[in-house]
Amino acid sequence: MVQARSAVNVAAAVTALLVCIASAPGVIRWLERRAVLDVPVARSSHAVPTLRGGGISPAVGCLSATALLVLLGTGAPVVAVAAVASAFGLVGLADDLYNVPARSRLAAQVAIALLASGAAVLITEPGGTLLGLLIVGIGAIWLVGYVNGFNFMDGINGISSVQALVAGLSWVAVGRWEDEPAVTAAGVVVAAGAAGFLPFNFPRARMFLGDVGSYFLGAWLAMSALIGVSLGISPVAMGAPLALYLADTSITLARRALRREPLTEAHRSHAYQRLVVHGWSHARVTVTVGAVIGACSLVGLAAVGRDWLGQLVGGAMIAAMAGAFIFLPTVLRGSQVPSRPTSHEGQ
Repeated sequence: MVQARSAVNVAAAVTALLVCIASAPGVIRWLERRAVLDVPVARSSHAVPTLRGGGISPAVGCLSATALLVLLGTGAPVVAVAAVASAFGLVGLADDLYNVPARSRLAAQVAIALLASGAAVLITEPGGTLLGLLIVGIGAIWLVGYVNGFNFMDGINGISSVQALVAGLSWVAVGRWEDEPAVTAAGVVVAAGAAGFLPFNFPRARMFLGDVGSYFLGAWLAMSALIGVSLGISPVAMGAPLALYLADTSITLARRALRREPLTEAHRSHAYQRLVVHGWSHARVTVTVGAVIGACSLVGLAAVGRDWLGQLVGGAMIAAMAGAFIFLPTVLRGSQVPSRPTSHEGQ
């Protein structure tokens, strides 16, 4: 049985990877015809107009792999992840094509998140109406919060593909360790889809994920984490690969709020952006981010099956690593000459 599941997951991974790669040239031509460009502004991390909306390719890859899993009779839980990710992705695509106002996007995201959380509650039937409503609210806040955090962090070449790739691989290990096929399958698919997009976005970008890609991948990761925790997997293990993005976004927004700066305005205040300003190349920052996410993921994997003290220690170690990365630009302040970055993706 285990060998059969492994074979199916390998087939899904190959499908997601190859479909993403095969569809990318067509997506590039379609975006070129429609002139869907991310034009740099004063606070951008790129200097050259670049196609945005390339996230259609990994989305198509992940959805194709999900369809294969369903055909092979093992993909039912992943369908929920794919459905939520697709709904968020469509909102992002609309913004890439038509520049939808922020309030309209947020309203659509909240509606999708509430429907997803409500459906999950109806399926699991928790004891008590108040508990059900609480779970719906927490789930919706988590989905909307992480998707937007992922979008905010999607600012240099390769960074978000690496986030999705490492998180997916981490959950493959966690799912196998805990014998939860849904977590393993969701991790396999998103890791392969992200890997397929990397050659078109890193180290140099032929296209950016755009909102369609960042919303889709962000929602896929957020929903996968939600399902993993609902299945009884350690929140530390499921949250570890997402900790760096969450920490950088949360601290940056808190700083901007304290300074009374507009939270929705484009900026270069994230730790990874400040590293670029200090002179680090996009490749160097992305590799560093991937290394930190990987280290956090290993700690999360080690926390699987531990008692409350082990979970607490693991969480503290993950927080310390994420905090060290966020503090790194401050350490480097004044030691490097700022340089004008040359490419960018997202915020």
